[in-house]
Amino acid sequence: MRYFAILVFLLFAGCSSKGLVWTGNSPKYPEVANATSFGEAVQIVRPKISQESCPSSISSQGEFEKSEAYQKRKETFRKKKEECKARNQKAIENEKGEILNSWLGRQSISMKYRPDDEVFDVTVNSIPFQIAVPIAKAESFKGSVKQFDMKFEERNGELWIVGASAEKYSSKFEIPFEIVIIGNLMFLKHLQNAMTWKDANRYCENLHGFTDWKLPNHEELKIFQNRNRFRNLQNLYWTSTSSYLIGASYGSGNSSNSEKYHTLCVRNLD
Repeated sequence: MRYFAILVFLLFAGCSSKGLVWTGNSPKYPEVANATSFGEAVQIVRPKISQESCPSSISSQGEFEKSEAYQKRKETFRKKKEECKARNQKAIENEKGEILNSWLGRQSISMKYRPDDEVFDVTVNSIPFQIAVPIAKAESFKGSVKQFDMKFEERNGELWIVGASAEKYSSKFEIPFEIVIIGNLMFLKHLQNAMTWKDANRYCENLHGFTDWKLPNHEELKIFQNRNRFRNLQNLYWTSTSSYLIGASYGSGNSSNSEKYHTLCVRNLD
């Protein structure tokens, strides 16, 4: 199974889109399928996108050019260089929707209806959310949906989900984490402040989406440590054994469970 990292978060205040939509359609750039991040996928495609050759240096006019004239030429050069870079970046931005769709690949959709609540529990490639559909429309909706429009934004270099919809129905949910699938394990990386062991346990147990999140045991965390593809992995994480933690760089060891370290939650997909 290919495993990947995604930051997912859906705003309560509505959905705005900047053109990044994952539909699961046929990929335009299949070469990015194994990229370890969206940023890496963009870099793989960048050479294929038409780019202007921007000026790299300002030529000298020799000893007879006045300083004032040189400064004017320098400012003109700077503006032209910035404008050229902006046009090249726009060309990249215009392709990011296709790059995203190619990177995430086909959608695998699971839907289960809860008639008493008139809600579908949905997972799209292991990303869980709920979508409300009236019971009179539920059967036809389930039969007709082939894909979800998963809308993304980039924020400070990271990828965030900001919407999910199909036909005329849409969903709001909150999962502010990176999801990583490794074999039969799903990991959610905690991105906020460090916490005590007790708070880390409580945090995993109260996660949205599924009811079986937990702190990883030593072997599960070692799997994540050995196979993870995060570039900003923090050094020390709690395991499920009280006062026991493992470091991404420093091996494993004991610590007082009143200390504060980072949290990683895991669930089994079997």
